Amino acid sequence: MPSGKRKVHAALLKRSVQTACFLLFILLLVEAASGPEALLDPGLLQQCDPLNAAGVLVTGRSLVLGILPGLFVILATIVFGRIFCGYVCPLGATIDAAGKLLTPKKRRPFLGRLRRLKEALLVAVLAAAVGGFALYSLLSPLPLLGRALSYLVLPGLTGLADLGLDALRPTAEDLGYLELARTTLDTPSVATGPTVLIILLVVLALVLVAPRLWCRALCPAGGLLGLCASRAVFRRVVDESCDGCGACARLCPMGAIPLDAPHTTDRRECTLCRTCAAICPRGSISFRFSSTGSRAALGEEVRCHRSAPAAALSRRKFISMAGGGAALGAASAVVALPQSPGRLIRPPGALPEPLFSATCVRCGLCIQACPTHTLRPSGLEEGLAGLWTPRLDTREGPCDPHCRSCGVVCPSHAIRELPLPEKTNAKIGTAIIERERCLAWNEDQHCMVCDEVCPINAIEVRPPGPGRSVQTPVVIPERCNGCGACEHACPVEGISAIRITPEDEIRLAEGSYIEEGKRRGLVFEARETEDVYGLPGNAENAYGLPQGDGGGPDGLPPGFTTD
Repeated sequence: MPSGKRKVHAALLKRSVQTACFLLFILLLVEAASGPEALLDPGLLQQCDPLNAAGVLVTGRSLVLGILPGLFVILATIVFGRIFCGYVCPLGATIDAAGKLLTPKKRRPFLGRLRRLKEALLVAVLAAAVGGFALYSLLSPLPLLGRALSYLVLPGLTGLADLGLDALRPTAEDLGYLELARTTLDTPSVATGPTVLIILLVVLALVLVAPRLWCRALCPAGGLLGLCASRAVFRRVVDESCDGCGACARLCPMGAIPLDAPHTTDRRECTLCRTCAAICPRGSISFRFSSTGSRAALGEEVRCHRSAPAAALSRRKFISMAGGGAALGAASAVVALPQSPGRLIRPPGALPEPLFSATCVRCGLCIQACPTHTLRPSGLEEGLAGLWTPRLDTREGPCDPHCRSCGVVCPSHAIRELPLPEKTNAKIGTAIIERERCLAWNEDQHCMVCDEVCPINAIEVRPPGPGRSVQTPVVIPERCNGCGACEHACPVEGISAIRITPEDEIRLAEGSYIEEGKRRGLVFEARETEDVYGLPGNAENAYGLPQGDGGGPDGLPPGFTTD
């Protein structure tokens, strides 16, 4: 086949697979909003991230189903090389697209030794994971791209679509399309969105220095797969017709081919993109299963060439990076901003801290899936260890008692997937009333909004006290599961007069929340009327909880006792 046709076929194959994987990644992010009704598992590609799998395995000290696809990618790399980096990784596809747009006419020479940085970062990441710090989640390629899309890009596109609806609204009303005229799209803002977008733009801008510089020098997932690919049996093979022209070495986007020995390959860097085979004027290059050189030591093919990178990390660098990562992991467990320790409200079913922070991959799927937009990414409220982990902002929205989407879409099972009765019993905190801000308590104004919106009867109205003319609300802690409907609906401007605190939260790595609630004497019962979300108050169907006073012993609902 002529070289021109080979080049077209190789480029078409790569771009087609990359485009399909990138579109699947976008589709899964959008599908996350469907929660349990999603046709595909929104966390599927996130689970394929090899660094996520290795990090969760080390930090969680156990094998969970969510990391099996990532472990499969690692095993496949041992046979097929870094095919994940070349074809599947959506961040790699995005970097390639950026390279087409930003490629300068002249490039600065790339220092081969810089590519060992990704292996040094891998050592630091795994050492930090041993110390309980999920540094891997901040550098994993798929969560890095997912955060930027979930926190800023997709909300931005939704905002533009909402502006379009605003422009169409008068015309829709004139034509009688009332449903279209009344349609609005919710576009919640995320405070950390600009930060993650800047990080992504920096990663993409690195192509101005060298093609795929992130993948070649900085990505610890690439470092992990590179080590696994060092003896891959599916490889680049150069036959005897090669005349050593060096065209393949000059155009290799990963710098995997030495300029002074183009018949050899550093398999730790090769992503099987087939660029070399496409541009070879003699058709000397193919990719196939081969045992040639399989008994050679790591890097022996290229060690004798001046353009080859160092074969491995030096002992000094390995020890320094491992020590630095372990120290960072230990420090993250105790360092937090002094003004806000322990105030984050985690999603229902979240694993106990610090296991939750250690296994959460910060992918943003739960935030994308939350229908009330109460889930937001954390900043530095809990220090670096809690960065970008999901928290509830119940002033912005309540935790819908009918929803369990966050646990369904979580790829690492940092949030347990719970049935609705278990989820409602997964107490995430307790409401407290700040009487100095409450209209009823402080200003003697009639206001029972918190009681009216509470979906589980956790607020009682007490008769007016001495010197008062209105009734006052009181929270019954053993009835409150911290859903935040009261805080969201509170009419007081600014900080709500009733707030959810993490007091008495229940965080279980395993076991039943219902049984734990019984042990603690908690009583959750659904309202007999329509709830705050306007959904029918069929308590047993909606919540899996008894309705009203039930008829159990001592006036408690059936199944609950005072023991």
